Amino acid sequence: MSTPQHTPGPWQVNLTRVDHAIVRWHIASEKHGSAFPICEHVIESEPTGTEQLANARLIAAAPDLLAALIECEDQLRGVTGALPGSDSAEICDAARAAVERATAK
Repeated sequence: MSTPQHTPGPWQVNLTRVDHAIVRWHIASEKHGSAFPICEHVIESEPTGTEQLANARLIAAAPDLLAALIECEDQLRGVTGALPGSDSAEICDAARAAVERATAK
């Protein structure tokens, strides 16, 4: 597989409370020895804050999820041969499609 073009992981979620109703979160990576921002979002109300924080955690896990999916697909294809029409072939195809979507291939 080629070298990833995304900021290398691990990524982490950092929260900052602006006041009682506003929370800012950003995803950061320890790139070059300091916190390198990936993305950020401001949550202006607590009810949506729970969902938005879950989204932030999912985004922060993205590099690890991508690496694990690539490894799982490689292992499954190697062990089973992923014969066309088999369940493992369908799983591998779905994994490959997700990796291609994530890496814009």
